Amino acid sequence: MPWTGRLGYLLTPSFLLYGTAGFAYADFDFSANGDTQSELFTGYQVGAGTELKFTDPWALKLEYVYTDLGSETLNHNGVANTYEPDFHTIRAGLSYKF
Repeated sequence: MPWTGRLGYLLTPSFLLYGTAGFAYADFDFSANGDTQSELFTGYQVGAGTELKFTDPWALKLEYVYTDLGSETLNHNGVANTYEPDFHTIRAGLSYKF
């Protein structure tokens, strides 16, 4: 779950180019060797995107976001495992502005 903001520049009156960044966190449940535990990972998100207003109320959006949630070593019944969750996300959307 991220907390992000975005800052952009209007290249034309209908085309926005922006960057986004912020804090991200996720709660993962791990099961190994009969042991289950939950771990909260925290990290950051960075990305970039575009938004194109193609008619008065309608706009298209395309965005890339990279999420890095750090690294944790967890012990499952004496066996150490290191987890380094990171994600690459591409989002596309259609919006209607009231």
